[in-house]
Amino acid sequence: MIATGIARFEFVHYPAHGAASDFTHLASECAADQDRFWEFHDQLMARNARLYSPGGAGAYAEQLGMDREAFDQCISDKTHQGRVRDSLREARAQGVSFTPVISVDGRRVQPTANAVIAAAKAAAE
Repeated sequence: MIATGIARFEFVHYPAHGAASDFTHLASECAADQDRFWEFHDQLMARNARLYSPGGAGAYAEQLGMDREAFDQCISDKTHQGRVRDSLREARAQGVSFTPVISVDGRRVQPTANAVIAAAKAAAE
């Protein structure tokens, strides 16, 4: 086990695949407002195509027990558009051109569990 403070997991938005990608990153931040980011994210990674539209994303938000009206308003207002754009800009400035990218102690690591664990242990030493 790695001691608290040694490692940090950070999600960085990288919506680089057109309008559907832009929408899903925005919607995931609206889900985060209601503490449902990871549930929403996991369904996106499962390629749940119904989440790529406001109606489908809203229905899933409701299924998760979220406040549908607040979720829909967040999307309509594009509340987190600036945050998503800033995240993409930062990722590109750091030379990111694909996802996922995992860094440990400032160094990029192959996105496999074994590589991440080995790098984290080495950083902790």
